[in-house]
Amino acid sequence: MTSVPDNLTPGAKAEFRIKVKNTGNEKAESVSLRVFKDASQPFEFDEKSDFIGKLEKGDSGDAVLRVTVDNNAAAKKYLLDVELRGIDEKNNVVIFSRTVPITVNPAPRNLPATGIFWGFDGHRWAVAIGYYLKKRKNL
Repeated sequence: MTSVPDNLTPGAKAEFRIKVKNTGNEKAESVSLRVFKDASQPFEFDEKSDFIGKLEKGDSGDAVLRVTVDNNAAAKKYLLDVELRGIDEKNNVVIFSRTVPITVNPAPRNLPATGIFWGFDGHRWAVAIGYYLKKRKNL
């Protein structure tokens, strides 16, 4: 599975791309992937499933799920259950379940005071240049 962006933080919007490969001996029809989110997990999915389609033996396809990470999500690894479902050549429904780890990283720290210091520094430069120009004019 890949995530864009790959660095998930609280409040982030992301796209999970899960690559699925038919490693069986038959083609699979109507392949789809569904996510089962626990209520305690800090994710909100636009859609909880994606249709992949038909996969011949050895073929691959992608499922794409869009998600928003809650603003107050704890920084840690979460385990998300996914289910892959398809129909084999004998019309049997075949189901595979997996657990996918998703890591939420700490939110970047904002330093609002930095802007204040830059503002003071810029003001000092303006005063110094004004003083220099005034003094030069008086010479």
